[in-house]
Amino acid sequence: MRAYEVFLNGKRLAIAGIGKYGYLSATINYISESGETDLDIMGLITSKKSYVRWIRRPLRTGDEIRLRIVDRKAVDKFKRILGRLQSPVRTIELRKRMVRRMAKEFGWEIQERRNKK
Repeated sequence: MRAYEVFLNGKRLAIAGIGKYGYLSATINYISESGETDLDIMGLITSKKSYVRWIRRPLRTGDEIRLRIVDRKAVDKFKRILGRLQSPVRTIELRKRMVRRMAKEFGWEIQERRNKK
């Protein structure tokens, strides 16, 4: 499988891979307001319907990140499940609930249309 071999300052942190279906992401984020920089290796494992993370680590000035794209039969187990994929029906219901809650906070009234049969 396609995988990322991730190094920080010469030390290997992980070999992250997701198998045949899904995605794998390597991101370095800088937040100017707090001055924080971090490394995030995460992905979606479609067969498990799970968003997962291998690494989330703060970085400092002078740190060196090396990411090598490799093909491996085995990879490191992810460290954390971030969430599960929702069904489309569940996603719509969650969005409706959020809109209703926000409308209530703003004092708005929602007028729903009736579905025509």
